[in-house]
Amino acid sequence: MNPVRVTILIVLLILMPGSSLTHHVADSLAPFRSQSVRDTQKNSRSGSTSQSTQPSSNTSDSLLEKIAIGLLISLVTSYVTVRLSMRKFREETQWKLKSKAYTDILESLHHMKKFCAEMEEATIDDRQLSEDRRKQLNSKWRESLDLIELETDKGAFIIGPDAHKILLDFQRERRASADSPNWMEYLDGHWQAIDKCMNALRECAKRDLHMRT
Repeated sequence: MNPVRVTILIVLLILMPGSSLTHHVADSLAPFRSQSVRDTQKNSRSGSTSQSTQPSSNTSDSLLEKIAIGLLISLVTSYVTVRLSMRKFREETQWKLKSKAYTDILESLHHMKKFCAEMEEATIDDRQLSEDRRKQLNSKWRESLDLIELETDKGAFIIGPDAHKILLDFQRERRASADSPNWMEYLDGHWQAIDKCMNALRECAKRDLHMRT
C-alpha cells in the first residue's frame, strides 16, 4: 500500500472519536492529568462541590487528548517521511548506477565501431595506419571488449534483463563473424553486430531509465 495512504488512514483512525490508540496515549499521560485535576481541586474554593471541578477536569482531559493526537500525527508523519526519503534515495542510486552502466557500454561499442570503420577504410584505400594510431585503436578495442564482457557476465544485476539479452546476442554474433578468414568480412561482420547492438541498447536504456524521447 502507498505510504501516503497509510499515513492518511492512521491519522483518520487517530482522529476517530473513542479511538483506542488515542485512549492508549491519553492513558499514558494519566499522571499528568491526575496532577492537573489535583491542582484544580486544591485551588478551588473550600466550599465548592465535586461537581464544580468537573468542567475543569473535562477541559484538562480534552487538552491532553489533543496533545496526544498532535504527538501521534507528528510521529507518524516523521516516520513516513523518513521511509519515503530512504526509498527515493535507493531509487536515485539505482538509476545512477544503471545510467553509468548503459553509458559505459555505449561508449565501448562506439570505440569498437570506430576501430572497424578506420581499419576497413584503410584497407579499401590500400594504405597503412600509423603505428601510434594502430596501437590506440587496438588498445581501445581490447579495453572496450573487456568492459562489455564484464557487463555481460554481471547479467541483469544492474542493467535490465532485456539489455542483458542484447549483450548476449551481440557476443554471439561477434564471435560468429570472428571465424571469417577474410579481413574485410571480419570487419564488416563486427561493424554490423556493433551497430545492431548500439541501436537496440539505446532504445532499451530509454525505457529502463524512463527517459522521454
